[in-house]
Amino acid sequence: RDGRARNKPICGKVTVMSRWVDRHWKTRRWFGAIVLAMLLAASSAISPVLGAPLQATEYKMAGDASHMRIVMNFDSEPDPKWFLLRGPHRLVIDLPETRFAIDAKDLKARGLIRGVRYGHLHEGSSRLILTTKGPFTVDRVDVLANETSPGYRLIADISAASESEFDAALAIQAET
Repeated sequence: RDGRARNKPICGKVTVMSRWVDRHWKTRRWFGAIVLAMLLAASSAISPVLGAPLQATEYKMAGDASHMRIVMNFDSEPDPKWFLLRGPHRLVIDLPETRFAIDAKDLKARGLIRGVRYGHLHEGSSRLILTTKGPFTVDRVDVLANETSPGYRLIADISAASESEFDAALAIQAET
């Protein structure tokens, strides 16, 4: 029928089977192509979540010696975990693996912040470290969806505090 050479059947069952295969081959091929396309679409939808690192695209600081707000923009939603360290006083924010595309001028220390460092911590994890000029309290660390553009922003508000307030925050941290 289609110009292909055919072997002679050994028995009647082979002829019936070969006709069935010939009739359904195109249907199976289309079905296989559809299944393959669905698998590729599903894997491409999952891969940014599982494999691709976050992209930190912008970093801003505003404030003075008593209050500071730090804002960092991301292409997708980060899951930050933060903690405090002493000697010097630091706010450490652990992030999922992140590719930092931040302008170095934006990291210039000012106000309550003495220095900013960031980088790759280990497989699947990155870290942002804010070193302060003295003791402080964390007013909030939140992640919000951007209203006017795609992506998310991490917001950290800190305020200057006494050494005893910083110690109390460390004690609460040690309990959790």
